[in-house]
Amino acid sequence: MIPLTFRQLEVFVRAVEAGSFRACAEQLSISQVSVGEHIRALEQQLDCKLFERRRGSAPILTYQGEQVFRHAQGILTAAVDLLATFDRAPRDRMRRRIRIGAHGFITGALAKRLATFVAEHAEVDIELQKRSFADMISGLAHSELEVGYFLARGPVPELESFMAWEERMAFFAGAHHPLAHSAHVEPADLSGLPFAYLPARSHLRKVLDGILADLGIAGCPVGLTSDDHVLIAEALGSSRSFACLFANGMEPYVERGALARLAFSKPVPPVQIRYTVRTAYRSDRTVASLLEALNTPE
Repeated sequence: MIPLTFRQLEVFVRAVEAGSFRACAEQLSISQVSVGEHIRALEQQLDCKLFERRRGSAPILTYQGEQVFRHAQGILTAAVDLLATFDRAPRDRMRRRIRIGAHGFITGALAKRLATFVAEHAEVDIELQKRSFADMISGLAHSELEVGYFLARGPVPELESFMAWEERMAFFAGAHHPLAHSAHVEPADLSGLPFAYLPARSHLRKVLDGILADLGIAGCPVGLTSDDHVLIAEALGSSRSFACLFANGMEPYVERGALARLAFSKPVPPVQIRYTVRTAYRSDRTVASLLEALNTPE
């Protein structure tokens, strides 16, 4: 007789999805001690360690834990599907939570795409969080996120990722900037002019610095330092600085005459929107459906 129980698997999966034993206990309306007992019983049955437990921090899945999670999730999903066939699936067990961490600019695009998905998937709770690149990596490592989106020019060494879509970039300046109405703007015209930089420790700072270097633009002093693209756009209107910003995001400023898109002589390299998924969720059907919705161009 198979010694495992569905309850052990359910508690384990909920603990992984909730991010902590305490949150799992609250969701299942049981004690935190009971959560620990179920998971320890499962570890004994499988003779492996499912979580790395560290005092003062949330438990982290081990490699074996990720494997067990994928199998357990599949078993529970199949059981719910079977019950749903006869309209006997408990509604609370059908609900899922998927937490997404993303750069501030990306959250705006994702929020629009999430609206349709949420309307069609009432059984899924989506939590969209603004996170820096470093915070996103930490969130994935500590089971605080299931999916992460970030900006880059290609694959990054920190984690395995995939391209979702590309964002066009362009150079912008205030509408009264000396170069605002120039028919052709060369790299030499921009070199030495004040530039709106991102904070030095920002992941995207390296991306934009790479774009400037590739285009031959150098020697630009700091005109402004901020990671808020809206603040940068508003500040450009009253300064001699220029900035490299998302082309689509700045269209409203250009249309109302606050900014001018510079007629740069070379194509400005695009920035990739890349995503990553915690290993344990890469075969999850709900996550796959969510990613399809988020990564489909509007």
